[in-house]
Amino acid sequence: RGCMLLEVKVPADFLHPCHQCTRVFSELDYLEEHMKTHKGLLKFECDICQKKFSEAFNLKRHRRLHMAICPGCDREFKDIQALTFHRANDCPVNIPEPVVAVKEEGFPCPE
Repeated sequence: RGCMLLEVKVPADFLHPCHQCTRVFSELDYLEEHMKTHKGLLKFECDICQKKFSEAFNLKRHRRLHMAICPGCDREFKDIQALTFHRANDCPVNIPEPVVAVKEEGFPCPE
């Protein structure tokens, strides 16, 4: 998947640079939130990736990125690897993985 860079001309008075690093923000609120990283005000840490947040709500939203839920028993796991191990070894409800037909030369696709 490619990424296309787009150059946008924005008047300088609409930009909010951080004076402690090279980051620049389009909104003053974003800069103020970013400044908390420099001031050590990030009290909420993800126990999986150690990313830090200033608000509990933001950590909760972030944690959803790591969630993996078993379709058999609805148990939650910290990551896909733990879910995969559970499905292969521990899940009391054995749900087979979906079968996907792929048409490749030498392997006929069932109709």
